[in-house]
Amino acid sequence: QVIFPGGSSHVHAHVSAAMAVMPVAVGTIGPSPLCVGARGGQALVGMRAPLERRQRQLVLPASLARHKTAEWSADRARTRRLPLLKVGTLVATVAAAAARHAARLRSHTAGHASAAGGAEAGATAASVAKPRRKLSSRLIRTLSGLVIGLGFCGPAVFYGTWPFTMMTVAVIAVAVLEYERILQSILSPPLAPILRYAHLTVSIGTILAAQLGVLTGIFECAAVALLVMLLVVQGNTKNPEGGAPISFGHISSQVFGVFYTGYLPAFWVRLRMISVPLASLNAVPTPFLQTCCSILHWPLNPTVGVFATSATAVCIIMSDTCAYLGGKRWGKTPLILVSPGKTREGMYCGMAGAVGTALFCNFAWGSPAHPAVATGIGFMIFCASLLGDLSVSAMKRDAGLKDAGSLIPGHGGILDRFDSYFFSAPTAYFCWYMYLKACGISWTPLLRS
Repeated sequence: QVIFPGGSSHVHAHVSAAMAVMPVAVGTIGPSPLCVGARGGQALVGMRAPLERRQRQLVLPASLARHKTAEWSADRARTRRLPLLKVGTLVATVAAAAARHAARLRSHTAGHASAAGGAEAGATAASVAKPRRKLSSRLIRTLSGLVIGLGFCGPAVFYGTWPFTMMTVAVIAVAVLEYERILQSILSPPLAPILRYAHLTVSIGTILAAQLGVLTGIFECAAVALLVMLLVVQGNTKNPEGGAPISFGHISSQVFGVFYTGYLPAFWVRLRMISVPLASLNAVPTPFLQTCCSILHWPLNPTVGVFATSATAVCIIMSDTCAYLGGKRWGKTPLILVSPGKTREGMYCGMAGAVGTALFCNFAWGSPAHPAVATGIGFMIFCASLLGDLSVSAMKRDAGLKDAGSLIPGHGGILDRFDSYFFSAPTAYFCWYMYLKACGISWTPLLRS
């Protein structure tokens, strides 16, 4: 409402001419937008119908009110005969402010206020439709994780090496694109488009080479190939800032890119390819595990590769979950500046979750490893997953990005969801390699199940 000093007798005579402005400006608010009345010798021009179920009042800034009334405050008698132009100008100001106010409220209301009652009583409350309740971010995050784990990753682990390799290739293909997106925000000048596709090709080739049994030399060849292409293609690119077209950041990003998105993920394939039967470790899967696989219709192949791959993945999931929940509940002490959201209390909860899950998985698969060994492997997996998480956080922070992508609802991109998996696979692989060697079990990585 707008208050005029001096009463409403003369305002009534002039507001009708300015009302032609109002339906255009505030017609979206509802019927009968203005009402004119008097109170205590002051004229009132206000909104009749409420915008929401809760009554809202339009208040003009004090500076604007003082500015508008300064011209008429010298002589009260003269203000009783306001010119039509000044009243129309002030009403138009009210219309514009009401239109802006209605635009802000339109997204929160599903209906308009309906006018009822007399001018003195004002308008009755309008029936406003309640906005839809959105799913919580935690629920969306949980549902996305269940779909990914039970719908894609879980069956790929249990159905064999080639389905698992193809799933790994699909994940890494998206991860490479997100990694290149991060580089585009950091490097100047940006990398040539052909170098992104070359990076994608060598990363996928490294994973397929591991499936085919080529375990040495592939990383070195891929890194050299990318560096040669960088010198040939990027070396002839003009830098708009006037500097050199290739910097140390360009060179290191290419070598680290092959290592991060090619060499490290290839260990997931190598871990799944361990064909040593669990019977050689005097282990038999428990009925609980057999029942779970039967319900999910997953084939149970009792080998060290299936056990180590599935147990490592579950340890990472529980570590991330416990760290997130523990940090939300008890987190007070920051862990590291690279990732301000992480706390030491959350880290301890994540470590407990990873070790506890490793012991549970070891028991469910028939205890192929001693409990002390399972505890140590669980702790090592936690450290590796934390390293991967912090590495991606550092890259995103340098690029000024909150998420690496938006493919997975509630998580972000592939790098946001699978950042803990990159360093965990080689850690688990070498732990089991050393354990099998200590047990005197002969095993060659070229055997596949």
